Amino acid sequence: MPKAIELMAEAFKELSVGDGEVPVRHFLEHKATETTGLFMPALLPQSNAFGIKVVGLNPQNPNRNLPLIHASILVLDANTGQVSALTEGAWITALRTGAGAGLATKLLARQDAKKLLVFGAGTQAKTQIEAVCSVREIDSVKVISRTKEKAKAFCAKMSVVLNKPVSLGDLSDLKDADIICTATTSSTPLFEHRQVAKGVHINAVGAFTSEMAEVPAETLAAAKIYVDRTDACLEEGGDVIQAIRKGAIAAEDICGEIGALAAGKIQGRNTSEDITFFKSVGSAAQDMAVAKFVVKKAEELNLGKRIQL
Repeated sequence: MPKAIELMAEAFKELSVGDGEVPVRHFLEHKATETTGLFMPALLPQSNAFGIKVVGLNPQNPNRNLPLIHASILVLDANTGQVSALTEGAWITALRTGAGAGLATKLLARQDAKKLLVFGAGTQAKTQIEAVCSVREIDSVKVISRTKEKAKAFCAKMSVVLNKPVSLGDLSDLKDADIICTATTSSTPLFEHRQVAKGVHINAVGAFTSEMAEVPAETLAAAKIYVDRTDACLEEGGDVIQAIRKGAIAAEDICGEIGALAAGKIQGRNTSEDITFFKSVGSAAQDMAVAKFVVKKAEELNLGKRIQL
């Protein structure tokens, strides 16, 4: 995770203040089968990370004993255009999403932040916790999830992973939380703004369509807002889009991209009472940065399968 956070800093800087290119993801929906395809190319010229991530999902997959989402990353040789590798994408997606939030936490959360509250108990929640604990001395991790049994098992597993207590939480824990991570598929806000403490930092990574939202518009109106990619968040980041629709904020209220913050081009937190908010809808540049590193390590360790195309 610490290495992934380093990779995110470089990728986001290249996107925000360099020559990186990431078109807004393209959706194709096969209505007859309910299958959706997402196509996400990316180019980072400075690091020669070049390729495309393809995601396929179908809401009926769990009923077929299949994962909801299938993801693959095709890595190209930046010098020749040849395919250099095909990697599984779900693990990389979870890792890089957590690492992106870890970078935002490193740059925006109070230095004395110790209490973490996470909404969600899935793979994304796992990497959110790992990332935050990589950049701050967290002594309390609470988890809120709609499915209590799943959440209990998740807390037990994460307590072993982190070697520190991870326990079930509830909305009353919001008042003490220094850092909040939301990693759900909720279409309505998970809490009310009045429940949030001053000085909190929020990573919102779950809402990836305009009709989804995890964080109330009032919280965005009170916060300093940072995003992974401005154009993508204005098209897909439901928390931001719905706050704009309600008139709580304007697009101009976004302070800037996390890459510009990492590069020192814009300011972050000014006071201990600032509420800071990071919205991530994900970028293929993150996938390419991690995939390129993974492929390089695989070659060094002689891992993976070599095939002739």
